[in-house]
Amino acid sequence: MKTTTIKLLLAKLALILVVSNVSAQDLVGTRIDVNKGSNYTDNVWLYSVATCTNNFDNGWDGFKEIGSSRIPQLFAMESDGNYQVDVTNNVNNTYLGFIAGQDSVYTLTFSHQNIALAYSSLYLVDSVAGKTIDIYADGTNYTFTAKNKKTVKRFKIVSVLPQTTVVLKPDTIISTTTTTLSNGTSTVATTSTPQNVSTSQNKNGYGADVYKTKKIKIYASEKTIVVTNTDKRKGELSVYNPATGKLVKKTEFNADGTTVIPTDEPYGTYVVYAATQNEEVSKTVILR
Repeated sequence: MKTTTIKLLLAKLALILVVSNVSAQDLVGTRIDVNKGSNYTDNVWLYSVATCTNNFDNGWDGFKEIGSSRIPQLFAMESDGNYQVDVTNNVNNTYLGFIAGQDSVYTLTFSHQNIALAYSSLYLVDSVAGKTIDIYADGTNYTFTAKNKKTVKRFKIVSVLPQTTVVLKPDTIISTTTTTLSNGTSTVATTSTPQNVSTSQNKNGYGADVYKTKKIKIYASEKTIVVTNTDKRKGELSVYNPATGKLVKKTEFNADGTTVIPTDEPYGTYVVYAATQNEEVSKTVILR
């Protein structure tokens, strides 16, 4: 049975009162849910009000109360503390802290309110994964892996980007690739890659390859995952169901070669995370 302290109950009650007051007005804001719809969830509210500051504004802001270690924790980080409701005069350069719960794969869902009244663009910068995601569309999802049990200042919300920034779109398309396996046979691998990817150009005019990895390549064909690893060290592969955040398979893959990994998971989209001592990569695949 879950146990909740009186302090946490009071904090939740204060949060509900603050959010109810804010939501009743015609304000510009974003609610960010982590693992929306699963057993363990958390969220943070970011609102833009011209008269508010980056410090505590009485009647607007709500401090973050850290809950159970099984639950992921998401919050805005300001100089005077961590917030579950953060109301400022501009959401640009707002940092988000994250503490992992019992799972390893998480999905952020962005729900906007009147966002176009104040911003023409909005992005999420993931400093750990080294990615910048376009989150302007209402309902945008972003999936990532995390195992940290202490606060990591991982994300930043920005409305303006440098011209050289590589931006990933959350939409996906399905493509097929022919792969030769270690036994000499060929298979058609179905992979999903983000659509409408925009890349920056360097001084020579060549765009950056946002999916390029040096040592590890991941493919999927029907219910089989294929890992090509040119590293001299073997690695570990984990397969997650992004809808639940649950680990559904974990195994090793070979060094300096190709490993074919069968699965018996139901049809659907999965997140595959592969890592050696020198490199790590995650990729979304479809198992048929």
